[in-house]
Amino acid sequence: MRKGLSPVTVVIPAYNAADTIARALKSAYAQTYDDIAEVIVVDDGSTDDTARVVCREFPQVTLIQQENSGVGAARNAGISKAENDYVALLDADDEWLPEKTARQMAILAREPEVDYCACLPQISTQYRCRRPYRETPGSTETVRFLPYLRDQHPPIGCSVIARRSALVEVGGYDEHRTFLDLDLDLWLRVLASGQRLVMLKEHLYRWHIQSTGLSQGRGALAMHESRLKILDKWAPGKVAEARNLLTLEQHAQIERRALLSASRCYAYYGELDVSRKYAEQARGTAAAGSCSLSDSLLLTCLLKAPSIYGAGMRGLAVGTDLIKRLVRRRRRSLSDST
Repeated sequence: MRKGLSPVTVVIPAYNAADTIARALKSAYAQTYDDIAEVIVVDDGSTDDTARVVCREFPQVTLIQQENSGVGAARNAGISKAENDYVALLDADDEWLPEKTARQMAILAREPEVDYCACLPQISTQYRCRRPYRETPGSTETVRFLPYLRDQHPPIGCSVIARRSALVEVGGYDEHRTFLDLDLDLWLRVLASGQRLVMLKEHLYRWHIQSTGLSQGRGALAMHESRLKILDKWAPGKVAEARNLLTLEQHAQIERRALLSASRCYAYYGELDVSRKYAEQARGTAAAGSCSLSDSLLLTCLLKAPSIYGAGMRGLAVGTDLIKRLVRRRRRSLSDST
């Protein structure tokens, strides 16, 4: 251990990850940070050769094997066994860039009041690797409750280095939640508790998205359902902490945007009855909060002609282009009238 460095424990939950776990582990051991003191892999009841790959290729790893209990339980198991003050989360199908840990630990050393440091992803698909968020090397931004609830940009679990004591204080991951809303639930509890989470605006890990993954195909529908459940949980009338963090009008605006996204997604997959149901619910929230022009026009399209979005990517492009043209036309009309 180099003088002045804080040791870091890496926690990797793994389920049937025999094909990708070596890539993840190699990226952890390739870090330029000199004190990756411990790497823990939690094999969450895999039925493939995940454990065998870890034991054969990485005998220095601490391997925990448990019955299949989900990602939240696997992460909690690794965090509970960690022997160091800092825990870095990594998923078995993703990988870190070499400078990730060093860059984030520099922030945590410089700002002792920060409990968690996240970073931005490179999103890697079978076709290409891209950076969907603007990078500002060296700069950080404090993540706040309301913008995160509204926009839900990263952090994603494998982007974060955390003080272990802070994670324990908020109760760790909710083991009853699905992979789809696990991170969102944790970070909202973290932010509501007053702990500090900052985003380092650098792309320091590679998030591999498979064509069969949960965020692709019809799994996107389940993600919308999970988001709506989280929003319902954090309604100001249901959670005491929420009353101090957002108003009823702000919650209505966020909920409406989520309902519109769900409606458009269901229309995209041809489930027009479900699409109309969510559009009707979105219309119901319009009375509770101001509605932007683009949201108002999108709502009109989804209520009157959801089939516009039901023709795959072409339909999505047509619908998006239509909304843009209607917004421009309405603004010109308002400008001319004044």
